[in-house]
Amino acid sequence: MRQPLVLLIAAIVLVHGCSTKRTAIDTSLPQDPRWAPIDSLAVNGQYASALPMTNALLAEARANGDWQLEFRAMMTAARFQQETGVEDPVIISAFETRAGSAAFPLNALLHSVIGEQYWSYYRDNRWEIMERTATQDDPADMSTWSQPVFMRKVIEEYRASLVDVDSLKVIPVGTLAPLLAHADIVYSNRRAS
Repeated sequence: MRQPLVLLIAAIVLVHGCSTKRTAIDTSLPQDPRWAPIDSLAVNGQYASALPMTNALLAEARANGDWQLEFRAMMTAARFQQETGVEDPVIISAFETRAGSAAFPLNALLHSVIGEQYWSYYRDNRWEIMERTATQDDPADMSTWSQPVFMRKVIEEYRASLVDVDSLKVIPVGTLAPLLAHADIVYSNRRAS
C-alpha cells in the first residue's frame, strides 16, 4: 500500500513540476577582479599557489561580514586543498568549525556542504566502511566510523541546514543560485578526480 502511494505522490509532483512555467536563473558569479589571478592559477593547475590568495579573500570576507564571498572562498579553498592532497577530514573539520559560529544563511549553506562532504567521503570509501563494525567507531575520527554513523551524520547535517527553513524561503533564488552552482563545480571536480 505504501509503495503505490509514494509512486502516486511522485507522479503528481513530476506532472506539476513539468507543467509549471520555469524561468532561467543566471548562475554565473558576478565578475570580481580579486578572483582573476586565483582563477588564472587554477586553470593552470597551480592550486598550491592559488590557495594563499584564496585564504586572503576568505579572511577579508570574514572581516567584512560578506557571507557570499566567504562561502565562495571556503568552497574554492576546499577544492584547492583536495587538489594538493589535504585529507578530507581536515577540510570537513574546517567547515564544521565555521558552521558552528557562522550566522544565517552561511551556517545553513555550510551544514549542507558538510552533509555533502560526509556523503561523498562515504561513497568514495564505501567498500572499506562496510567492512567495519560499530564497535570501531571513534567519534573524533571519521576514518573509523561505520556505515550507520555516516548515515546519521549526513542526515544530521542536512537537517541542520534546514533549521531556519522559513528564513531560507525568503532569500531570493538569484542570491543563492550562483553560489550553489559554484559549489556544484567544486563537487564535480572532486568526483572527476
